[in-house]
Amino acid sequence: MYHQKDAPPQLTALRCSGIGSPKKIWGLLCRKDELIRPTHLLLEKHPDLAARTRSILVDWMMEVCACEKQHRETFHLAVDYVDRFLATFEGIKSHTFQLVGTSALFLASKYEVITSICSLFFMLYCKEYRYSWCSGKGRCYWSYGRPIVPRPD
Repeated sequence: MYHQKDAPPQLTALRCSGIGSPKKIWGLLCRKDELIRPTHLLLEKHPDLAARTRSILVDWMMEVCACEKQHRETFHLAVDYVDRFLATFEGIKSHTFQLVGTSALFLASKYEVITSICSLFFMLYCKEYRYSWCSGKGRCYWSYGRPIVPRPD
């Protein structure tokens, strides 16, 4: 288990001042990461999606990362976000699946890289499908990263 290992050297006591020890914070982050783990059965909860659909989305995400000169870690983090999203929710429709991939790319680029994918591209793409990747109640339940708070209309 990861949470029993020492904290990485980047997580120093100076950076963690006021929130706890580096070892405790590292343990909490690793336990949070273990909560939602995608399995090979993640598409069973989505009758509109097939393995080929996910493959096409991942290829498209790879092309976007290559065109935008993103780091390899950003791509892998975005794919992990998509898989965790699929593992968490049920019944994702095929017409909104690319929006899930776009959102994952945007979040991963904001989290991983200093220069994120253009937010104008993201906003134009999401204009028609506002909040459709949320639970329908106007709140997003992405419990595997930083919280997302939707803006009120």
